[in-house]
Order: sequence, then structure tokens, then C-alpha cells
Amino acid sequence: MALCRAIRARALALLLGGFSVSACGRPEHAPPPAPPPAATSEIPDGGVVLSGTPGDGPPTCGGQKIAAVTHPPNLYLVVDRSGSMGESIDESGVQKYAAARAAIGTLLDAVGSRVRYGAAVFPATDLDQSCSAGRQIFPPSLGDAPSNTPLSGRGPILSDLLARLAGFKPGGATPTAATLHALAPGLSKLADTTYVLLVTDGAPNCDSNARCTSAACIPDIEGAPVGDGRICGQQVSCCNASLFAGAGANCIDADATEAEVLALAQAGVQTFVVGMPGSEAYTSLLDRLALAGGTARSGTPRYFAVSDAAALSDALLQIGTGIPIPCDVTLASVPDNPDLVNLYFDGELIPRDAADGWDYSSESALSLAGTACSTVRSGAVREVEIVYGCQTIVR
Repeated sequence: MALCRAIRARALALLLGGFSVSACGRPEHAPPPAPPPAATSEIPDGGVVLSGTPGDGPPTCGGQKIAAVTHPPNLYLVVDRSGSMGESIDESGVQKYAAARAAIGTLLDAVGSRVRYGAAVFPATDLDQSCSAGRQIFPPSLGDAPSNTPLSGRGPILSDLLARLAGFKPGGATPTAATLHALAPGLSKLADTTYVLLVTDGAPNCDSNARCTSAACIPDIEGAPVGDGRICGQQVSCCNASLFAGAGANCIDADATEAEVLALAQAGVQTFVVGMPGSEAYTSLLDRLALAGGTARSGTPRYFAVSDAAALSDALLQIGTGIPIPCDVTLASVPDNPDLVNLYFDGELIPRDAADGWDYSSESALSLAGTACSTVRSGAVREVEIVYGCQTIVR
């Protein structure tokens, strides 16, 4: 019997897992995945370079780039850091902004290796009543490959994002419309499918030219104190421009924010809306934003309403794992023999099965289907491995 040759490279993730390739000269059965060599090379576009010795196998085995995630979706986080985000999210006493950072970490632990993610916070400064449009703090980047992520820790890319978020503290107002307007040009230019994940704990404001009745005045709705013993919405409307300079900035900036979300949707960028505690009074507006963003849920509310830290993490995970991830594997060249290819999830053989496993979608591409596709998209698979040279196992 011929000895089994194995050439393997760990690399950027295929979907949620790493992508590796082996070659074996014994066609009777599919072998277990081979152990990795000491050296590998990573390709910025999500492919791999095999580390084989020239001439020790067929053309598919040495120095070849294999496409992994060729078109990962973009997940862009737009995080409210207004003054109210400094309040506790629940009885735990954890700040809403800190809870948002923790939930983002949990989300990207699960899906970060199969998406590109970026982030912005708003407002840009935490000065009292600041209405400065938010700004990008982390450019869209392909997440850490599983090979770069400790089993009990986080990779450098996610660690960097979370550190940047932690560098801000709650403060200022809620210039949601201005922030989305400022981010729109960059978002619309991103390659591949892009989703915005808007996390906020209240209604947008900051349009000083706005005029509204008490019913659409945020401090009136929330019963904010004026400072001289009066309460907004009771003795006085705090959106009365004749009494307070710039009072229009206290009005709910509904139409402008909805228009910005709709403009993003028309540019192919959908927006998920997550309403944290404090946003309950603005359900109708957040529903409008979810509808405009093309992500409205069935039933009510149409956006993702959360009541505590656990629900926030659950909502972000539901959004992240629900984002369509391509279940396709593009090979750099046509295999010498298409009947000598096998696929593994974390070392477990996945038989060739067009309904619930994998099959060829072209001479040089595989497609995951049914259970295999949904398992990868769920975040349950850390590594996907393709093995060349041994008889394909068919269900």
C-alpha cells in the first residue's frame, strides 16, 4: 500500500472554521485529518497557501492558493454612547454601554471569523449635550482566524476592537441621523453584502431646527427636571423654542433618521435595530427604523427590544448567526479526480450529499447544503477541512 502523504495548511477561516487541505495516496477510504505542519502562510483575502515540498504530490498539493471565504459579509456596529448609556442596564448595576461592549464581544466570539466587522460610536465627543456626529473607531476588518484565536481567549483583532470601544465613556446626546449620514458614503462603498447593527437606548435627537409638540419632545416624554423645580412635560415643554434656546434639538428626530436608514437600504445596506432599556417609549419609531432598514421582525415589536444584559447578548447572537453566510468553497483549480475529495467539520467526516452535506456546484467549487450549511452558519464549527486523494464517502 502506498504511504499516505499529508500536506496541510491552517489558514483564514472558511466560514467559521479554518481551511486545510491534505493529500493521500490510498483511495480505499477517507482518512482522518492529518496533523498540521509547523509553518503556514495566510492570505489577506481569506485564502490559504499550502506549505508542501515542491514535487511531493500532484499539482493540487504544493504552493497553491485555495480560496476560503471569498465574499464574507460586512457587519458594521453603530453604538450609542450618549449620557443615558451610563445608566444601569438591569439590577446587576452594569452600565448599558459596558453591557453593549460585552454583548459585542460575545457576538464576535461566535461569528467574527466569518465576517468583516467594523464599528462607530456616537456622539463623537462626550461633552454635555454634545450633538457631534459619531465617527468610525474601527475599520471593517476580517475577524481573527480560528488558528489565531486561543481556545480560552480572543484573537488580536477582536481584542483591539473591544479595547477601542472601552476607550470611550457615555456622554452627550443622540445624533443618530447625523451619524448614519456621515457613515453612509463609506458603508455604501464596501465590497460584498453589508449590514449595520444599530444599538441604542433611546430616540434620536439633535436637530436644533426641529419643532415639535410635547408629545414628540424627549425630555417631556421622560419627565426630565428643568433645574428650577419644574418638570419637563408638566409645568413646561422643554421643546418650546420661545423658552429655551436650541430647544428643537430635544425633539425626536424621527423623519431624518428614518430617511438615513432608508437611504442605506436603497444602497444595499440593511440595518438591524436593537433597543436597550430606556427605549420603550419610542417603540413606534424603532419599529419604523427596522422596517426602513429591511430587517423588521414578524410580530411586535418589529425591532430587537431587550430588557437586560442577557437579552442583549441573545439578540446580538440571533442577529449575527442569522446573517446569510456563503456556503460555498471555491477551489483554485479543478481537482485531478473529483471522486477523491472529502470534507470534515472539526475532524468529523461530512459525506457527500446534495441534500444535507456537500456537493460540487462546479468543477472547482463545492457547496454546503441542508444540515451541513446550517451547522456552519450557526457558529458550531471551528474548522472545516478538505482532503484530496482518497475515495469520496457518499451518504
